[in-house]
Amino acid sequence: MQYRADIDGLRAVAVLAVVFYHLMPDRVSGGFIGVDIFFVISGYLITLIISRDRDKANFSFANFYARRIKRLLPALWPVVLYTTIVAALVFNDEQYSSYIESLLSSFVFLSNHYFSSTFNYFNTANYSTLLLHFWSLSVEEQFYLFWPAFLIFLLYLPLSAAKKLSSLLALSFLSFVGATLMAGTGQFANDAFYLLPPRAGEFLLGCALGLYQHFYRRELNLPLLSELGFCLILVCIIQFDSETTFPGANALWPCLGAILIISQRPEQSFLNRQILGSRPMVYIGKISYSLYLWHWPVIALPKYLFAVQNLSILFALFGISIVLSHLSWSYIEKPFRKSNYNLKQSLLYFYSLPILVVISVNFVVRDQIPKSGEIFTKTSYTERHQPFCYSDYAPGKCRIGADTPIQPTAVLFGDSHAGHYAPFWHELGKEFNFSIEALSAQTCYPLVSFNGKTPSDDSIKDTYNCPKHIELTSQLVNNFDTLVLAGAWNIYLEGPRSPKSFDFLNYLEVQLKHFKSLDKKVVLMSQVPWYAAGDVSRYQNVHSIPYEPIRSLVQSYSAPLEFQSLQSVDNANAVIKSLALKYENVVFLEAWPAGTQEPFIEGRLTHANSDHLTPKGSIELAKRLPPKSKAAIKEVFNLREDVKN
Repeated sequence: MQYRADIDGLRAVAVLAVVFYHLMPDRVSGGFIGVDIFFVISGYLITLIISRDRDKANFSFANFYARRIKRLLPALWPVVLYTTIVAALVFNDEQYSSYIESLLSSFVFLSNHYFSSTFNYFNTANYSTLLLHFWSLSVEEQFYLFWPAFLIFLLYLPLSAAKKLSSLLALSFLSFVGATLMAGTGQFANDAFYLLPPRAGEFLLGCALGLYQHFYRRELNLPLLSELGFCLILVCIIQFDSETTFPGANALWPCLGAILIISQRPEQSFLNRQILGSRPMVYIGKISYSLYLWHWPVIALPKYLFAVQNLSILFALFGISIVLSHLSWSYIEKPFRKSNYNLKQSLLYFYSLPILVVISVNFVVRDQIPKSGEIFTKTSYTERHQPFCYSDYAPGKCRIGADTPIQPTAVLFGDSHAGHYAPFWHELGKEFNFSIEALSAQTCYPLVSFNGKTPSDDSIKDTYNCPKHIELTSQLVNNFDTLVLAGAWNIYLEGPRSPKSFDFLNYLEVQLKHFKSLDKKVVLMSQVPWYAAGDVSRYQNVHSIPYEPIRSLVQSYSAPLEFQSLQSVDNANAVIKSLALKYENVVFLEAWPAGTQEPFIEGRLTHANSDHLTPKGSIELAKRLPPKSKAAIKEVFNLREDVKN
């Protein structure tokens, strides 16, 4: 097929969007849509190549997959080798284990399935996932596995060109609908982002355009459509962010933008010919695959160790990525792409042998380095205490506190901040011999339904599990004398999760009045400090490097950490405390030691991440409660004075 420079230029737009999103997610908040543009281009080109080879009786599955292997795998292995050595030298046991799992899943092109079950792509704590960007490569490889056979079958069917195109567009429509439904819930949002079926519609749009041009042998000559498509892409890059429901209907806009650009005759469109077809854009497009492979490990490691924010350093990282990509394209991509290896040889030289090399290097490096440093196995975000007990709740299943079986008289409920207080109440329950049920759901208001009103709002992050949690707690509160409410008060009062359809503080006060009418005692837990993003994780990352020379070097170049809680937390605690003081049946329990600014107790880290306690940190807070607070707890739980102290 005839080479089109403007498609390389469109690749440049796609890869630059992704790279700058990873460099500066706050400034290029929608750059992740670059991957969707790549999917459209892949569907378009692969369809044209296969259909035209078939017409010439020149198509062979073996040749197709050999070309794919020579195109994609050689440039991939240096990146994998680099990240494997880095992980072995720098990561603690938990992060290293996670890296190995992602590596093994990448070997069989299933890393998208691994990440769908472990990582939210938009989580800023993902800088330890050095192979995170491989999810899209796995999606492409899975598409390449199924599409050639399906396309050959479709071309063979005795149907008109219009019906064949209609069938592709129908499948694409179903994929977008499914992705929209999945992305709109907290339960399936990750699957919608990472997995092939909800992403297939993006490939199929490109496939449909490629098949249209193959059948009718023509490109459109409406340059304004190309410019409209480019504007659609730019608007998405600027307007989309991590809060955008994605993929699904919103992914349709950048995909349509790419379709409108590709559909035009490049020689008739100023945008295609002069801008996308310009030498700088074409050059970036040619190295785009290598740039995509290299940019994330180059960016992620400094952010992981130093939380880099300085623009000069970020652009230096971009420059390093360009240099590595140029070398990869010049000395790996181009030479091996033109090699004459058949499918068996390609599988041996570009797949099997590199895997053996990577595994061998991994074992040698990791096993030989003497491991020391603080290993924060129990202080990471993923290991924080989270008894999200609601979907399969049964009486006693979520019970914490006294060692001996005692009927619980209280229930702890709320969001993940209620979850991180579970060890706190477990420790107090053992000390004072009482039991409590602990329920929590991620980013879910510590509210219940009453008087026919349910606190539901679009601001709820987990739209699948949170309503279930609220329904469950609404039923359970009648079974307990004491209700313990905990939550990230600041985000509900003034933050991005503050509900739009009702006033959170007003609802909470009406709820407290309702509890008073039921003769319930209520404990409102204070919110613990919320530190600047990355500070706690950077402390963990640097101090847990297992290889001492690297740890010392990194520490010597690390900027001093000055832990300071967000002012919004102090403001929120003051508001909740003033509310509690209005009711004699309500106690505001200040769990965090007064005057303490840093997340340490006797040198031990209390926080798992910027705002959640570790299990041990939660227990330490319980042990250090002042006598006045313990007396309040005794009163709330009607404990005798001779109870165990």
